[in-house]
Amino acid sequence: MAVTKVFAADEALNGDLAKLYDFVSAVRARLWLVAAISLLFGISAAALAFVMKPVYRATAILAPISGDRHHLGSDLDAGSSAGGGGASLTAIAAAEFPDIDRDTDEAMTVLRSREFTEAFIRDKNLLPVLFPKLWDSNAGRWKSGIKKVPTLQRGFVEFDKIRKIDTDQIDDFITLQIDWPDRAAAADWVNQMAQRLNEELRRRAIESSDASLGFLQKEMQTVEDVGTRQAVGRLIEGEVKKRMLAHVSEEFEVRVIDRALVSDADLPQSPNKALMAGLGLVLGWLVGIAISLWLYRRELAASGRL
Repeated sequence: MAVTKVFAADEALNGDLAKLYDFVSAVRARLWLVAAISLLFGISAAALAFVMKPVYRATAILAPISGDRHHLGSDLDAGSSAGGGGASLTAIAAAEFPDIDRDTDEAMTVLRSREFTEAFIRDKNLLPVLFPKLWDSNAGRWKSGIKKVPTLQRGFVEFDKIRKIDTDQIDDFITLQIDWPDRAAAADWVNQMAQRLNEELRRRAIESSDASLGFLQKEMQTVEDVGTRQAVGRLIEGEVKKRMLAHVSEEFEVRVIDRALVSDADLPQSPNKALMAGLGLVLGWLVGIAISLWLYRRELAASGRL
């Protein structure tokens, strides 16, 4: 019985090998067809790559500037025993000057936010640019008959498709890039977004310092403990310095390490002509093999051998 099973297995294996050999022979017999189809697909893919609109990439690298972090330390802890404002001041200090630097996270969050992006789209009037098929450039208005006029929210969705924001976990560098057919516009948008990010963070820092100064100045009038008053004075000094830097420094929170430059016209990000042609050849080769095997099976069926 065991010998019979072995012979049966050998016969099955030999049968499979014979079929595989027949298939390989069928493909080899029609190698010209496979090559012709592969060449046709490769040429078609290359032609498609040449007629496609090129897309260019503009990239800027930003580095968050870590501001000075002030802590009350033991002076404030000692002053808190006097009661009253000590605990409140400790809470304010912890909120305003955390141990973990959050500059990168804040810059990334603002840069990605819908509010910031929609303001950029509105101020730059980018809705007609993002939806060119719906815009009548001659009349200067949206085309009549469209179902929905593009809104800022739809503009945010479209803009987010062409923009990528990433961060380096080691150096905390922020990479901002935009892919767009207009290479000059792409570079301009990236640089302007970096500038507006600094302006937005400066505005928020000034508002935060104004609010903190108002609170601290009131506390200074009510606190009697000498150690606590000194701690409050240092906090006020820090906030005044922060507010002054926000007013005079254009790169207050984010420094532009590498500005976006206009790409060369002959170096688009996509399409990759060589890659598309290569993929076309491979796809054509596979299609040619499939057609060869299909023709072979038709021949077997016609001759009654299938």
